[in-house]
Amino acid sequence: MHRDNLDADFIPWRKRRYRVAKLHEMLSKLAHRGDPGAYLCVIVIKNGTVMDLPYIKNYKNVWTAKNRVRNFVSGLLEASRGPTGLVLPDTAFLFSVRDTPHCGRKGDGCKVPVFAPIKRWDFSRNASDDYEVLLPQFANVYTGELVFYPWEKKADKALLRSTLKARMKWNSTRQWLVELGARPGNGALLDTGVIANEIKGFKPRLSKSVSIPDHARWRYIFHTDGITASSRLGKVLAINSVVLKEESHWIEYWYRSLIPNVHYVPFNKENVLQVVSELQRDPQRCQRIADAAQHFMYRHFSQRAKAMYTRAALTSYNALFDDMAAFMASFSWDALKAAPGGPSVRGLLDQMKAFLRDPKPKAPVQGQANQSTPQPQPQAQPSAEPKATQ
Repeated sequence: MHRDNLDADFIPWRKRRYRVAKLHEMLSKLAHRGDPGAYLCVIVIKNGTVMDLPYIKNYKNVWTAKNRVRNFVSGLLEASRGPTGLVLPDTAFLFSVRDTPHCGRKGDGCKVPVFAPIKRWDFSRNASDDYEVLLPQFANVYTGELVFYPWEKKADKALLRSTLKARMKWNSTRQWLVELGARPGNGALLDTGVIANEIKGFKPRLSKSVSIPDHARWRYIFHTDGITASSRLGKVLAINSVVLKEESHWIEYWYRSLIPNVHYVPFNKENVLQVVSELQRDPQRCQRIADAAQHFMYRHFSQRAKAMYTRAALTSYNALFDDMAAFMASFSWDALKAAPGGPSVRGLLDQMKAFLRDPKPKAPVQGQANQSTPQPQPQAQPSAEPKATQ
C-alpha cells in the first residue's frame, strides 16, 4: 500500500530538503489573498491533539469542506485514543479538501508538500503532474461489515443508481449509461437509473434509490466518476458483487493498489455491453473478483488502517524538513488560543515568524513545562476488531 501510493506521491518532493520558512511563505501568501477559498485549511498536530485552522471562518458554511475536514480530524483523534492508540507525529501542513488539485500542474505555487483527498494519475506512465500527496477521507466510514447475498439469487444485470450534479460535464458516463440502459434490447444487461438530476436539458425518468447493502442483489455494480473520483468505490467493493469501474485518471490515495480484473473490472463507453456479456458467461470469474475485492477492503479500509496510512504520510512529510521538529517543539497551544480572535492561521503564522527570527529552543519555565499543551482527555477503551462472517 505504501509503495504503490505513498512512496509514489512523494517522488516529486524528495529531490531537495525543506525548511519551515518555505511553509511559512506559502501559508502567508494564501492568508494575504482576498479569498483563498473555503476548501483550504492548516492542520496542526502536537502531543496527540489535532486542530484544523480554516482560512475562511467556518469554511464559509460549505458543507463538503467542513465535513471532510472535521471527519479527518475526528478520525485521527479516535485512532490515537486508548492504550493501543497511534502516536501521531507533531506537525503542521496545508490540507486542500476540494476535488480538484490546489497546486496546479507540476506543483506550481506549492513550496512544500500539500495534502489532498483526490488528484489525477496517469496509469500509462505510473506518474502524475499533480503534486499533492493524497490522504484518506475519514468521512467514508467502512465498519468492517461485509455484505453477502447468494449468487444464484442475484439479478444477472449491471446496476447503476447515482445522482447527476450540475457541475458534471454533459454526457458524463453516468448520463450515458442511463440513456444506454433505456435503449431497446439492453434491459437484459443493464439496470441503470438516477435518483436525482441537476443537469439542465436532460430529463430522465428518476429511479428509486437502492441502499448500498441492497446493491448486493445485483451481480454487477457500476462505479463511475462524479465531478471527479467518486468516494463510494470503497463501499461497493465490500459487496460480494463484481464492481465495473469506469476507466479514469481521477484517484484517491488507495486506488493504485487495486488490480484491474482482480479486484474490479474496468470498462469504458465503447466496450461496456461486451464487458457485461462476458461476465454473464463466466460466473466463477465473477465470484473470484468479488471475493478478492472484499478481502482487500477488509484489510485496508478500516478507520484505523486509514489513520496508520496518515501517520506514515506525515512521518515522511516531517522527514523532508530540517527544522519541523524544532518548530513544533516551540509551538504553544496556549499562545494559539490566546491570539486575537482565537485559534487561527494568522496565530500559527505569528508563532512561525517568531521561530524563524530565533529558532533556538527555549527551556520551559520551571513549574510551567506542561502549560503549552492541552490537558489530556479521558481515554476511550478501544472497541474489538470486527470479524468477517458469512
